[in-house]
Amino acid sequence: MSRAEFVADGETSRRTWDTDRDGDLAGDEATRAAEETVVLLETESARPDHLCLESDPPDAAAAPPAGAPPADGAGLPDLVAAVDTDRDGRMSAVEWTGGTAQRFDAIDCDDDGALTTAEAFRFGRQERCPAG
Repeated sequence: MSRAEFVADGETSRRTWDTDRDGDLAGDEATRAAEETVVLLETESARPDHLCLESDPPDAAAAPPAGAPPADGAGLPDLVAAVDTDRDGRMSAVEWTGGTAQRFDAIDCDDDGALTTAEAFRFGRQERCPAG
């Protein structure tokens, strides 16, 4: 999955969560966005057959064991606070898009502009990119 595809998917999600169509995510919208993002990361990191990424076989160290339960989300940064850069309690479209691009950059360990299955597994399990 390319950076542009990742950001476009994030924008589609933002529009879905923006139920009052004011362009911002606030209150229940922001809570739902954060909760569903965590669920998505947990689900995709535990189910490699559902990842929509560049096709490469995950290495054994990156893949969760067969039948492993999803991660519990503990330790994930507060999505709302991380994206709300002006601290007004709302996530604007600009803040959301910037946050989505930053998440892509954090996941893309080798900086090649595409996400691999192994990179997504690491991110879903809240692991840092390997040093190198």
